[in-house]
Amino acid sequence: MTRLGKAAIIGGIGLLVWFALDLLLMVFAGVLLAIFLRTLAVSLSRATGLSTGYALASVVFGLIGITVLAGWLYAPRLAEQSDRLTESLPQAFSDLTSRVQEYDWGRWLVDQVSSTASDGDVVTQAQTMASRIMSVGVALVVILFTGLYLAAEPGPYVRGVLRLVPPARRLQAAELLFTIGRVLQWWLLGQALAMAIVGIAMGLGLWLIGVQLALILGVLAGLFEFIPFVGPLLAFGPAILLALANSGEQAAYVLGLYLVIQTLEGYVLTPLVQRKAIELPPVLTIVAQVGLSMAAGAIGLLVAVPLAAAGMVAVQLLYVEDRLGDDVLGEMREEAQRTVEQERSGMLEGLLP
Repeated sequence: MTRLGKAAIIGGIGLLVWFALDLLLMVFAGVLLAIFLRTLAVSLSRATGLSTGYALASVVFGLIGITVLAGWLYAPRLAEQSDRLTESLPQAFSDLTSRVQEYDWGRWLVDQVSSTASDGDVVTQAQTMASRIMSVGVALVVILFTGLYLAAEPGPYVRGVLRLVPPARRLQAAELLFTIGRVLQWWLLGQALAMAIVGIAMGLGLWLIGVQLALILGVLAGLFEFIPFVGPLLAFGPAILLALANSGEQAAYVLGLYLVIQTLEGYVLTPLVQRKAIELPPVLTIVAQVGLSMAAGAIGLLVAVPLAAAGMVAVQLLYVEDRLGDDVLGEMREEAQRTVEQERSGMLEGLLP
């Protein structure tokens, strides 16, 4: 094939990815869900002797049961506090604006913000909101079913991907897939643990400080923790705004609580639970989040970090190690090689040389 033909194929693939970016990111989010469910199912299978299928069913129904129980116990309070939070934040912002306007720089800042804001048409806003709700619903359906199908039977999809690779390169491709899977597995487990710990710590801390609506603020802190760097800032905003509306002293306590929790999470918890996951440079993480959020909105921001981690593994395995000869993955690649050997007579039977 000529260089022009190869360039045309690469350009066509690039255009396809660009126009189908939202769908591809939803599928990748489904892959993350599948890895999470499959990890829990395999662990349960090893601990109890159940088959992987029964273990996966137990995990899914167990998660559904926990969600229903938590909803039954806490849904009324969460719904009440969500409504109060929706009502309190605009009032808190208004109070803060009034305080800021007592200063010259504050009046200038408010004028600048007001000059860039515009009141949209009510009908247009309603249509936009309805469109967003539909988009979220479609995304959730795609992610959920993709995750369940992949978790239940990953073999056909792995074989399908490998059949797209020339036979001479399939062993390397299989090692890459399993290495990425292991890295994402550790990343997800680390994020799940961090979400639980940060959510509980933030909720209890805000309650002890005396901030209103501590329960819903703790839940938001736990959920937003899934998004590194950006998520904690999004969760911090409502808490500090409500505290500022009350008193400067309470706001200082909230700021201190936030700094302590994020310091412990960043320097103790995350390095401990993600020691087997790849370490992403902060600049790469932020660039990936900004770039994908600009290209695909919320779904891009949601999957930016794990997608960047997968891309970094691919670069290190295919270029740094295979081309430059520098061993950077070490144990992760060795573990992937052992997994590939174990799967030669399983899901990879007949595919590898």
